[in-house]
Amino acid sequence: IDEVGDLNYDILEPVLMRASPQTLIHIEDLNPGLMVGPTNTSKLWEKHCNRDFRNKARNEEDMESWREMYERCTQEREEKLAKLKGKMKEKEVAVKRDARK
Repeated sequence: IDEVGDLNYDILEPVLMRASPQTLIHIEDLNPGLMVGPTNTSKLWEKHCNRDFRNKARNEEDMESWREMYERCTQEREEKLAKLKGKMKEKEVAVKRDARK
């Protein structure tokens, strides 16, 4: 799905409910009107956040939206994974170095 034009949100909602977070971001980026107004995608993002990041909290002081929280938590998770990979690589190199001695 790309641009949806003036299609009513009620018609789109069943499709959006089944969309992955990446797909939902793509659709919203092309249709920013889906993120505002009385019928918007915030409940869908809340569902994704509660499923994927249930131990995290929204930064309500900064008025963080559910989508922003999802993007922040995803970034934090990717950074943590990259650090762990780096540490594992360092240990692997150290083990190989020690094995040569």
